[in-house]
Amino acid sequence: APSDIVQDEEQQQPQQHKIKKNRVMNIGFGMGIIDTALQKLNPALHIIVEAHPDVYKKMLEDKWDTKPNVRICFGRWQDEIPKLIKEGVQVDGIFYDTYAENFMDLEDFHQMTLPHVLSKPNGIYSFFNGLAPDNLFFHGVACQCVKLQLGHLGLETEFLQCQIQVADSVWEGVRRKYWHGRDTYYLPVSKWATLATDGQKKEEDHNLKRNSPPEGAQSDTAAKDDDETSLKRAKTN
Repeated sequence: APSDIVQDEEQQQPQQHKIKKNRVMNIGFGMGIIDTALQKLNPALHIIVEAHPDVYKKMLEDKWDTKPNVRICFGRWQDEIPKLIKEGVQVDGIFYDTYAENFMDLEDFHQMTLPHVLSKPNGIYSFFNGLAPDNLFFHGVACQCVKLQLGHLGLETEFLQCQIQVADSVWEGVRRKYWHGRDTYYLPVSKWATLATDGQKKEEDHNLKRNSPPEGAQSDTAAKDDDETSLKRAKTN
């Protein structure tokens, strides 16, 4: 069944992400697969943001509110994230997998959340990559768009290739496939870009000043151009 596909895939994701930090946050509980895997890492703080009332009810029935260091934020992330930011909460790993949201929602989440909540310099971020699932070409384009957008926020992103094998018969009776015509899932992993050390910056500044002409001085090329211009004017006159 499709749920089995997602379960197998999501069970592999925390291992692929190699999240070994103390504080984690998952946006969208769903079937609880990701959060179950995260609990095995014994996080010091485990935040779960879930908006669907039926899912939230099931979480309480399954005693998720009593699990070690779990904090459930019942509501839309658009409403819950500002509260966490106001509290000054930061986590070392974030996973995003919501239902019925689009590319613009994902971009809004990035801009609102990552600069404030994802810890530096070692925070790790990922999301369920269902971008443009109907077409591999546009899927690649969408991945690059996300990579550029995250880059503007200071994050470096790579897409790890995870092999998947799904028979067409599995999708029978399913209104919308999770992906089409491919055997590879591209798992996004984003980390803060590595910054140069203070020593490297000082060395780069020193080399720049050393190789630059003194302030007010002309380069040899500029001086030569001025001499040729003056000579031409003299011949004309």
